[in-house]
Amino acid sequence: MSTLNKVKAENIKFLSNPETLQYIEKYIERVKEESATTPSLALKVQEYLRKFSHIPSDRANELRSKLEELGLKEESIVMIMNICPGSIDELAAILQVEEKTFERGLLETIINTIRDYCTES
Repeated sequence: MSTLNKVKAENIKFLSNPETLQYIEKYIERVKEESATTPSLALKVQEYLRKFSHIPSDRANELRSKLEELGLKEESIVMIMNICPGSIDELAAILQVEEKTFERGLLETIINTIRDYCTES
């Protein structure tokens, strides 16, 4: 009878689609260099992330930093980066996980900040 090894995660970080795309592209590159092949699942994940990332992956870390400076939870930041809400109402729905209310001025600041990073879908 086989035994299962349990792995405990030391640190957990939520990643947005564009941040995950950075990792999967590095993985694909590394596998290509090592074996001259690319796992088909990795290519499918890459295709999905390219399709559903509304922020250029090279700008994702910059946007995350700006949203962190505004005091948002990591979960909210990832949802904002994945969805790129275009209105205060859409943003307010996402920010329900924050369990606090935000002043309209801060909501407008967040919308204006993400508008500079989000591309048309």
